Parts: sequence; structure tokens; C-alpha cells
Amino acid sequence: MLESFGQAHLLKFWESLSPSQQQHLQEQINAINFEQLRTLLKQQGADSELTEMVARANAPPAITLQQFHDVQAYHQAVKLGSAAIAEGKVAMLLTAGGQGSRLGFEHPKGMFPIGPVSGRSLYQMIIEKVFARARQFGGSIPFYVMTSPPTHWESLNYLADHKNFAYPADDFRVFCQGVMPAVDSNDKIILAEKHSIFESPDGHGGAVAALANSGCL
Repeated sequence: MLESFGQAHLLKFWESLSPSQQQHLQEQINAINFEQLRTLLKQQGADSELTEMVARANAPPAITLQQFHDVQAYHQAVKLGSAAIAEGKVAMLLTAGGQGSRLGFEHPKGMFPIGPVSGRSLYQMIIEKVFARARQFGGSIPFYVMTSPPTHWESLNYLADHKNFAYPADDFRVFCQGVMPAVDSNDKIILAEKHSIFESPDGHGGAVAALANSGCL
């Protein structure tokens, strides 16, 4: 199978691996959608349907900055938004896969204590704000937190320790985004170690697939 996709080099060190290392590598290989990877690599630098789709697209209905000063339009927008929340038609998706390294904080960014006086974390501020909106308009807002492999368990434990900052348990879900193998300039998948493929988070574009794979949908 690997030979058919030009990736047989992944087994170069197979005979020298321990059984547990072989199992780890095999699990990583089995998780890769090689057809999708080949399609993505072929599309690099080529004209895709995206340009045509963008040309056909219309701007979504929205209140512009100019219209914002139109009191009637503003109140109409608030009315529609309030009704949507009250009817349970609004959810919150927080992409929380980043580390706080650039802040000098070696933990998930959501844990950063940004409150200047309270010391509240980014997680706490956002979660409490969304919960307050739900109560304000008499509805519930399902809250989804998408972590990444490097931040998942620490974020999960942090939120559990703080009881999700009192957010209703039935409306709170934490799930991990997917990963894709990194490739070199020759489109060959890179090994991080003899028994391990170098993987990177698949970005915001993988959010829907991650929601589905985690059972959140």
C-alpha cells in the first residue's frame, strides 16, 4: 500500500524496531488518508476551484460599520441575535490549540492569566462571557473547545479542575483537532524518529472533521 503512494520509506527501519514501536508506527500509518494527501499534494501550485468559487461568492448578510450607526438596523440585528440564542440556534466553537510560548507562558494559551486584577485566564473570561449571554437571553449555548495534540490533556485537566467554570455540563464539550503528516520538498512523509511520523495539527480547516470524529456532531 505504501509503495503505491510512494511512501515505502516509512518502513525503512522496520526490522530494527521493537514490537511496541512497530505498533505505534503502524497505528500512525493506518490513520493517514493517503488518497486525500495525494490529492492535496497534486493541488499545490495548481489552479483550483477555489478561485472560481470566490469569484461567484456573495458577501454574507451583515451589519456594516456604516449601518451600525443606523439605530433601526442595529436594534433589528440585536433582536434577531437575541431570538436565535433564546431558540437554541447559536453555538460557540473556541479554537484553543495554541501554546502560550510567545507570551512567555509554557502552557496552553487558554490558561494564560490575562486578567490584570483578577488573574482570570483566557478560558475563564471567554467561558463566563458566553454563559452570561445564554442567561441574558434565556437560552443555552452549546460550547465546543477544540484543542490540539500538544495542548489537549493539559487543557482538559485544567478545565476539569475548574469544573469548566460552572458551564452546564450538558452543553460543554472538549475535543482534539486532527493531525496530518508533514512532507518534505519531494512530497515524502517525514519521520520524526525511526518509529514515529512527524505530524502537525491540520488547522481550522479540519474543525468539521474533528467535530464529527469526536462524536460532537
